[in-house]
Amino acid sequence: MTDHGVQEHRVLHIGKYFPPRFGGMETYLSDLMNVQKRSGMAVAAVVHQHLPSIRASHEGEEGTTNAAKAAHVYRAARWFNIGVVPFAPLFALTLAKAIKEFRPTVLHIHHPNASGVWALLLPSARRLPWVATWHADILTPEASFAIKLGYQFYRPLQHAQLARTQRVLATSEPYRSGSPVLAALESRCEVLPLGLDQQRLPPIKTQDIVGQASDEPHAPLRILSVGRIASYKGFRHLLEALNFLPEAKLTMVVSGNSAEITALEDQILRLGLSARVNLKRNLSNKALWDQYRACQVFCLPSTDKTEAFGMVLLEAQHFNLPVVACDIPDSGVPWVAAKNRRFALAQPGDAQSLALAIERVMTPEVLHDGRSEENTEIFSLENQAKRLNVIYQQASEGFDNC
Repeated sequence: MTDHGVQEHRVLHIGKYFPPRFGGMETYLSDLMNVQKRSGMAVAAVVHQHLPSIRASHEGEEGTTNAAKAAHVYRAARWFNIGVVPFAPLFALTLAKAIKEFRPTVLHIHHPNASGVWALLLPSARRLPWVATWHADILTPEASFAIKLGYQFYRPLQHAQLARTQRVLATSEPYRSGSPVLAALESRCEVLPLGLDQQRLPPIKTQDIVGQASDEPHAPLRILSVGRIASYKGFRHLLEALNFLPEAKLTMVVSGNSAEITALEDQILRLGLSARVNLKRNLSNKALWDQYRACQVFCLPSTDKTEAFGMVLLEAQHFNLPVVACDIPDSGVPWVAAKNRRFALAQPGDAQSLALAIERVMTPEVLHDGRSEENTEIFSLENQAKRLNVIYQQASEGFDNC
């Protein structure tokens, strides 16, 4: 028990992937586990192998004498993907092993994740209270026909999962109110924004903040965008926006398979932007921080509410960079961007609107007072971890009364 009478739970997270896989959900899960562990909580995760494999693996701290304080990652074998859905028929075995060895007191499931439905079939999982973080809807305006078709089969399983879940966490109020799934949960759903582990981020020094201005009067504007290659990310619109920003240069830090990278490179060549676009792949944290320091404005050009939050916006805010994002209906992205001291919003999928927003955010007139100490506390992962421990306790008490 803590000083406030809240039990310190043993939390087993069920996620889709985990670092070194590149992505916002992966970053959040890793950061959250690190913060929870530092607070004295026992944490573990069951995820998929980030590379195709027929074998599961288990990573934990070697030589630790107190297993309760060790962070463990169980990676289930992922044979291949069906579209974006991992095919991992042995996920249930890995989950059962993790529950047996780690002995959690609560399951924290991160949606969307089709493999999470295996918890419904495991008696050991059903004996535990469940908490869920809802990272994004599956059905969105830009969802493909294949996703819409597959969702018809998955929907009953998702409904069964959520019916079995004591507490569901939306990452922003706009997403909670705009999601048909979350709106139907009523009192069981609350908002808990995402955050970053401040100890993973570098300290900011005055000399590091070079993005605010340039000593050269006619120096090109330096734009940065970071993300995994996907149709909803809107990278093609950002590339087209450079036609309206003839002096600007763009650095894109991306991850994706070779075919996706090649397609992006082909578009850069087709638009004649090779001299103005620097494409970087799968950077280390240190190399990524250098890119943030070197740019003047950060742009997240995502066009669909599959981009539900925008973790990279928090990274940009950490480096005191102005941010440009799209005003995506029912997404948390505009809400997160608006917490920055300097931000501008563009129309989704509109290259000229993106260019105008980038120009606008660099003008002296765009100096919003949105960012304050109160706003930065919203994204404090340390505060969120404390709140989560209370939520785990509430879920446990509600579960005991069932």
